[in-house]
Amino acid sequence: MTPKITDFGLSRYFNENQSRAITKNMSGTLGYMAPEFHSGDIYTITYKSDIYSLGVVIIEMLTGKKWYPAYPDVDDVLQSWRNKLGKSPEDTQLKQIRLCTELGIMCIDGNQANRPDTSHIINRLGETGNTCIVAGVSSLIIPQVERTLENMEDATNNLLLNDGTEKNVILGLGAAKNACAVQECLNDTPHVITVESGPSMSTEELNLQEALRFIKDDPVGVIGIWGPGGVGKTHLLKNIKNSLDGDVTFNYVVQVTASRGCSVEKIQIHIARQLDLNQDGNMESQSRVIFDFLKKRNFLILLDDLWDQIDLQAVGLPYPLGSVNQIKRKVVLTTRSRKICGQMEVRKEFKVTCLREDEAWQLFKDKVGNETLSYSPHIGTLARELAKEMKGLPLALITIGRAMYAKFDTIEWEYAIQHMKRSCCDNDDPLDMERVVFSQVKFSFDSLRNNTLRKCFLTCALWPEDNNISKEELARCWIGLGLVDERDIQSSYTKAYSLMGDLSAACLLDGCGKLYDSVKMHDVVRDMALWISCGCGKNNGKWFAYGGVAQDEKFSIPWSQVECVSLVNNYLSELPPVGTNPRHMRMLCLRNNRLNESMIAKEVKKFTSLTYLDLSFNHLREIPKELCSLANLEHLDLSHNYYIKEVPRHFGNLIKLKFLYLEGTIIQRLPEGVISSLQALQVIDFKIQVGDDLFPRMLQELGTLSHLKAVGIYVLFFPQYELFLRESSKLAISKHLLGTLVMTSSANKTM
Repeated sequence: MTPKITDFGLSRYFNENQSRAITKNMSGTLGYMAPEFHSGDIYTITYKSDIYSLGVVIIEMLTGKKWYPAYPDVDDVLQSWRNKLGKSPEDTQLKQIRLCTELGIMCIDGNQANRPDTSHIINRLGETGNTCIVAGVSSLIIPQVERTLENMEDATNNLLLNDGTEKNVILGLGAAKNACAVQECLNDTPHVITVESGPSMSTEELNLQEALRFIKDDPVGVIGIWGPGGVGKTHLLKNIKNSLDGDVTFNYVVQVTASRGCSVEKIQIHIARQLDLNQDGNMESQSRVIFDFLKKRNFLILLDDLWDQIDLQAVGLPYPLGSVNQIKRKVVLTTRSRKICGQMEVRKEFKVTCLREDEAWQLFKDKVGNETLSYSPHIGTLARELAKEMKGLPLALITIGRAMYAKFDTIEWEYAIQHMKRSCCDNDDPLDMERVVFSQVKFSFDSLRNNTLRKCFLTCALWPEDNNISKEELARCWIGLGLVDERDIQSSYTKAYSLMGDLSAACLLDGCGKLYDSVKMHDVVRDMALWISCGCGKNNGKWFAYGGVAQDEKFSIPWSQVECVSLVNNYLSELPPVGTNPRHMRMLCLRNNRLNESMIAKEVKKFTSLTYLDLSFNHLREIPKELCSLANLEHLDLSHNYYIKEVPRHFGNLIKLKFLYLEGTIIQRLPEGVISSLQALQVIDFKIQVGDDLFPRMLQELGTLSHLKAVGIYVLFFPQYELFLRESSKLAISKHLLGTLVMTSSANKTM
């Protein structure tokens, strides 16, 4: 009951130097014959003619349909078999069906040069990995086979060169008899041993089981998981946490993202928040609070992406770790460098392995899409080669897979393969591996459709590692930098959100937040963005982005070189000394720090070339007059400095200012003529409660601004609302408000 597909009557034996044969008589069945054989008046038989026929038969066997001359959808075929067999997509038999379908499609490529040869088909079939074939043909059998094949050559040498169809049929029957003789000859001695194996676990499952085994090993206190960036270490930690949810082994499972520049203080903050402990900002007292809470409890701390050694006892974790008096104290850390495992006194470690070839191919296929892969069998072949070049690295497979979506030109696929080959690495050095990953993922960056989208992507790296980035905040940044500039403000925000969608579709950004109102960068993708911004390894120092800085941490910035500095979301009360004139500075992001007006006054006047300045969520009590000397400033965000009461008269010197944000201040004094001096202004967002004495004059001055696109303001009393309605018709804006219009009557009731 072993099926065999063969028809020696339609095969052709070639001499050593012969590559094709030509006949004037066509014999065979349309749909099964290669197109080069039955097109035109001359019928050509090539090495790949029978490969085409093989492909047709394979596809018909798997689908039960005649697909000629179209290609079947691989996923549809697989779904049909999945429904029939009732098995999961990971089942070995379904993987074989997928592979055979893909091979069949490759075989029926209209261009015979793109069809695989027999050895390629055999090698691909060997990839299924569930059978072990041991060739055991004895030396006594081989001469018998050779003699039988020689007899067959005589019978088929002139096949299809004769004029009689009937003769072809007779010769075919004779050849079939000889084929039976060959089979009988081979059956004399058992020559194939087939060993069936059960379904194997995926790489992801193996990594998870290995990690859980170490965690449950009582004596082990610190477990290290290491591997290159983008291999799936963070994903593994999430799986560990999910696996232990509801498990009685641990009272508390806490996951902390360490990242580059992590400190004891930062880890304390994350642990205290997740355990709902009091926070006092003092490292030593915080350590005691954490210690007292955990000392009699079973806990598991998951530290993700550790770059430097951290004193866990200083954090407050009770020692010794492991199993002490039936209390389980465990720490699992991930790192890109095995050296960190040694520094952290790891007692059990393992390297996260990349995906197996079949898993990598499946992931890559899912991202590229079946429409692209089934467009041409040659593209399918190139896609497999490209997937192999990424060595099973999930991040590269995902991002590059999306970059190749809807790429139907084989030249683009060949270029991608060459790009991957140039970025290959033959050693396990972490720095070399990081460079390889960057080079691979950069292909996705290069594949973005225009420079605007590339620049938008690079700015996402200004936010700290592993931070959620508000879409509204990101859109405001792009608009302020002039990367998005539509006719009206609503169109600009719509365009910005569309670009975020493009970056998400390219797998360079991930959607997050409860309502997907935020995006996030994979830490390796962010590192790559900074690498690109700094000259792809040339370390030109043009960008400097630093996050997670501890309160007393010291660091320096190459002010004489930088064009863009981001120190977002830190605890800075002062800037690193600006010794030399930062003449190249264009962008300075200091959002969410503890800077006051004296520190800003001291340093900001040196940034004469600055066009973009974000000082939101700081401790400014007034707007320093030194800030008003930045004549090139186009974007200024002073929002949520809750004690700013007035705008200085010199503010009108900022004649190039286009975007001004003052929400979350208590400004009540605004010198006459300041707003009307800002003739380049496009967006002004007050969201402040303006008194009756200031409100009319402010509206009049806004009416003089010809480029104004949007105004954000709170209206307190009904008379103000009426005045606003009358005056707003004079404003050259298409949207009156950025946010909620609040109307309250004199009785303080919402209307």
